[in-house]
Amino acid sequence: MVGIPPEVQQFCIEHNLSGALSLAQEFVKRCFSGIRAIKLRLVVDPEDDEKWIEINITVPDTDNFLTEYNNYTRLLVAEIPWPARNMLRFNFSFA
Repeated sequence: MVGIPPEVQQFCIEHNLSGALSLAQEFVKRCFSGIRAIKLRLVVDPEDDEKWIEINITVPDTDNFLTEYNNYTRLLVAEIPWPARNMLRFNFSFA
């Protein structure tokens, strides 16, 4: 498992997201090949104070990335209901 920052842990407790976050991390590991890093952080929108957890991965730039991303999205939508799914957002960078 990825180290979970204290502010992310607290947000999960407040919004009952621990199970959803664990599932999302499992889906990331299952769907993406060559993951170099996974980082979690709590993001606060400065305009409206909306908060969410960002799951940020670093992966190689491969021809399979779009397929892997689509597989991840299918699993996320199928297994994590709204509004929890909206509080878990995905971001990536290539390395």
